Amino acid sequence: ATPETQVNSIRRDAHYPAPLTLATDSIGPHYLDPVEDLIDENLKLSIEETLRTGTRPMRSPLYNIQVNDGHFSALGAKIWASRVARRLEL
Repeated sequence: ATPETQVNSIRRDAHYPAPLTLATDSIGPHYLDPVEDLIDENLKLSIEETLRTGTRPMRSPLYNIQVNDGHFSALGAKIWASRVARRLEL
């Protein structure tokens, strides 16, 4: 499972983020998984696109669809950074 798959398709936490959490032995406040924030934003954008065009988007605009590299788009990076910033503010 890729990070985009976690947001837009089948979610398999055993593939990601499980290896990361097992490797780091992080305690709760020191570990952050912004996947839920990404899923919420992806749902919002998907609904907006579906209402506007009448078809559900096949890919998430939170990732670099145009180059198909699986990395965040500018919007995806903004969502991720926003979640990290909220945690740091605490």
